[in-house]
Amino acid sequence: MENEPSPRVLDQRVRNRIIEVIGILADGVDGLRLFGVSGYFNFFFDWVADEGDIAPNSAMSIEEREQLMVLRRLVVAACDDTPATITEHALIETGWLDRIVPEAKRALEVFLKRGRFDEEKEELEPSA
Repeated sequence: MENEPSPRVLDQRVRNRIIEVIGILADGVDGLRLFGVSGYFNFFFDWVADEGDIAPNSAMSIEEREQLMVLRRLVVAACDDTPATITEHALIETGWLDRIVPEAKRALEVFLKRGRFDEEKEELEPSA
């Protein structure tokens, strides 16, 4: 099909979604309350594999990928350490959000140094 996005545009879109989910983690309690416990973690894992290597992405820098790996390890540890049926209040009490938020903010800062990519046309560097 003529109007299908290129692999590069798809990578740009995925990178933009990753920025959004990192922002939810960086919002801490507000992000948790907005999406609930399942959404808080699952939305992240919708875009970032919970095990194995992070999918190659031509729009992501080495620094972004490394910071995302650091954040992923922390989020996976939080998931492994908490019961699947934990309440928002109980999750807050575990202290995991206090550990995730600073790392998510660092990751968000790394990604936003370059900004967001256009979602319709290929770019070498983000324009937004």
